[in-house]
Amino acid sequence: MARNKKSQRQDIELADLTADDLALIASGLNVLSNLFTIWSLLKVREEAENLPND
Repeated sequence: MARNKKSQRQDIELADLTADDLALIASGLNVLSNLFTIWSLLKVREEAENLPND
């Protein structure tokens, strides 16, 4: 089965990434994940403060 040019181009682009490049990408995604975690914890704290005390 013949591969189209788009999938060949993607294979070439992925092959151009080095281990260092992938490590940097992973680190950036990790930082982004941590920021979303902190943001969600702050939202939970804010919502808990706004609950009426019974």
